[in-house]
Amino acid sequence: MRVLLRTAIAAAVVAAGIVPAATPAHGQTAGGAGAEGVERRERIERAIELDPTESDDGIDLLGEAVLDYGAWLRVSFLGFDIADGRRIERQDYDLRLWAQAVVFDAHTLYVRGQFRYTVFAHDDGIDNEERDIRGPRIDLAFYQLDLGELVDPSSDRPWEVRLRGGRLYHRVGSGLALNNVLDGGIAELGVGPVSLAGFGLFTTDIDRDIDPSRAEADESDRFFTGGTAAVRLPAATGSRLFAFGVAQYDENREEIEVVGQDFDFDSIYVGGGLSGRVLGLDYLLEYTHMTGRRFASLRDDDREDIDAHAVVASVDKTWAGALLRPTLGFAYYYGSGDDDRIRVPDSILGNAAESSDRTFTAFGYVPLGLALNPLLANLHIASVRGEVSIPFDWTGDDGIGALNLGVHGFGYWKAEEEGGISDPFAVNDEREVGWALDVFLSWPVLSDVTVTGRLGVFFPDHAYDDTEDRWFFGTSIVLQL
Repeated sequence: MRVLLRTAIAAAVVAAGIVPAATPAHGQTAGGAGAEGVERRERIERAIELDPTESDDGIDLLGEAVLDYGAWLRVSFLGFDIADGRRIERQDYDLRLWAQAVVFDAHTLYVRGQFRYTVFAHDDGIDNEERDIRGPRIDLAFYQLDLGELVDPSSDRPWEVRLRGGRLYHRVGSGLALNNVLDGGIAELGVGPVSLAGFGLFTTDIDRDIDPSRAEADESDRFFTGGTAAVRLPAATGSRLFAFGVAQYDENREEIEVVGQDFDFDSIYVGGGLSGRVLGLDYLLEYTHMTGRRFASLRDDDREDIDAHAVVASVDKTWAGALLRPTLGFAYYYGSGDDDRIRVPDSILGNAAESSDRTFTAFGYVPLGLALNPLLANLHIASVRGEVSIPFDWTGDDGIGALNLGVHGFGYWKAEEEGGISDPFAVNDEREVGWALDVFLSWPVLSDVTVTGRLGVFFPDHAYDDTEDRWFFGTSIVLQL
């Protein structure tokens, strides 16, 4: 009965013209070729390369200031399958130019610009385009004031205070709740083993919104505020206890209204955990509770309460002194779900009216497999990974770095078998989503040239009608200029 009711609701929404009849992926335009995949891959790439690339040497200015500058060019190819048998292929040429000035060790100014040119093999860009140009634009730009260095330059002071503002990267906890480049400011305080931070940040002018069912989902206006606290436990434990709170306010104002549907979505994330190294094991344990209010599907009168949860847990062991420096790791991820939600993280075909929304929806990123690459919503995920590092010191060429190889396996299960996940093709009310395997390599073949390769495959299970394997392939060359 529940399946028939959900099907009838979906058919009514399509018939009303609220969403296109062909919806192979959330956020895809009618007739488009995998906009959901393109958007999601761009978020992955951005998360991987958020931190500034720094040069080896700086230019000393009068002994009191240091100027660093550089550039890098990444040439890459990306190909991945969409569940209906289509494949997206693209080439990227991504140029970054950056400069950093440090004065008296107290003032830091960093600026990075970007120009990216993308070619899509089958006119399958977000808006069905063949080519896309991003930039030139400011990718990162921030000023940091280190009050500790300014007031007391001694190296043994027991406190630190840093203020940072501009367009900057910020991550909270494991990165699940919040992990992005944002505009705003951050204040950090450290006293002995205790560190505190507070922030106020806005989405940037290039961010797509988390809700792809909005008519104007190609832009986002959201505000994040909150703070973090951490305590280093005694050195013998090798651990760190942390807590955080993040409030997200939806500042989007719809110029194109959808009759019978509102999209306002405000949320609060409160969590904490423990991380560190014990007995040679690197570990992380984090819990997040999500509350807030959001409009249900086909409702514009009153919002429903949100009550959702997430867990991230991992343990890794690296044998640093052994041949090939092997690493073995295990991880578990959980994001709660809702049995009456059809699509994630959409408002349209999302949570049913007059019921709490129990689907975890966050604004961060954790790696959950290349080929499926789901959001951590209505899922249990177990993973195991192994890595080795092959040294090339025997060549006598210090410019050649170690070749890093890794394998990462994932298993996926629905938390609520009758609910949807972020892949809308998982239409069956079955718990078994499937499993995936990723293989990757990274090799700095020269001091200024790095080659990377990534291969992933997802094997769908009972949650899918179409159980055809899905593949992901990516390769890139990064030139430090």
